[in-house]
Amino acid sequence: GFKFVLGLIISLAGLFYAFGKVDFHTLWNKLQEVNFWYISLVIFLIVFSIAVRAKRWQMLITPLEKISFHPLFGATMIGYFGNGVLPFRLGEILRAYSLNKKTGLETSSAFGTIILERILDFLGLIVLTLFIALFYPFKAWGGNILPIIIFTGLGAFGFIFILERKSAWFFDYVSQWKAAGNYRIKKILILLEKLINGLTSIRKSRQLLEITGYTLFLWVIYFAMVYFTVQAVKIDLDWTGVGVVLISTTLAISVPAAPGFIGTYHAAAIYVLTSLFNIQLGDAQAFAIILHAVGFLPLLIIGFVYFLFSGIHLRDSTGKEMIP
Repeated sequence: GFKFVLGLIISLAGLFYAFGKVDFHTLWNKLQEVNFWYISLVIFLIVFSIAVRAKRWQMLITPLEKISFHPLFGATMIGYFGNGVLPFRLGEILRAYSLNKKTGLETSSAFGTIILERILDFLGLIVLTLFIALFYPFKAWGGNILPIIIFTGLGAFGFIFILERKSAWFFDYVSQWKAAGNYRIKKILILLEKLINGLTSIRKSRQLLEITGYTLFLWVIYFAMVYFTVQAVKIDLDWTGVGVVLISTTLAISVPAAPGFIGTYHAAAIYVLTSLFNIQLGDAQAFAIILHAVGFLPLLIIGFVYFLFSGIHLRDSTGKEMIP
């Protein structure tokens, strides 16, 4: 559809910006000089981050159902595989469906907790941005980026609390409609109720402190991944630069693009390095390729293995399985 074509165009534009001017000889030499001990460490950290993410997801789901760690880890890996090969981040639906097949938790409820998880990630990004802003002048980005990030994240989290408080009233009100007796309308309302139950599960959690700690710890891991990639590619970038690159590439992931965030991710990294930190274009291109590859390929490969043994299919990401 239109969104897929738009994402493809944006990805191609990003690739053109990132690699429209490329000296292949210089780039190849730079890639050959990469320290693969550091790269191995980054790969370990990305897999470890999935374990941390799965553990946090377990805490978010506990108010709905007690689920052991391994199905959550496997479902998360399958989700990353889906995001790597499917458009529109449909891997998130695939992730919820795979958990349903393993545990019986309703797909819509699981998907609600995944939305909640992404909101928590964004709040973690806000904390990181506020911390980096103490040392780096974000006005260099145009001045408005900081308040936009803060108000968007806080608004999303505030929405969860309002939703949890008003959802019961909403369903009582809707149940009085004549149309609510329609079979299809009933199915949609059941789906919506379970989705909201998942999205607001944090309100029923007794592990808020642990969830907060795991969320912040994830960003420490992501920061370390970028830092060690900087060391691997041997570019001159201090810790504040590492933070700015992490923030910019994370924001680039939210832009519509081809599966795997190809193009947009590279363009964001190269723009920040060359425009804000005066890194040579060849060095920035090598860094962008390596950073994207180590954050993408290991999860794609491991996720594919989990997917093969899961007994599910890519067509299950259409969302039809969310309907009870």
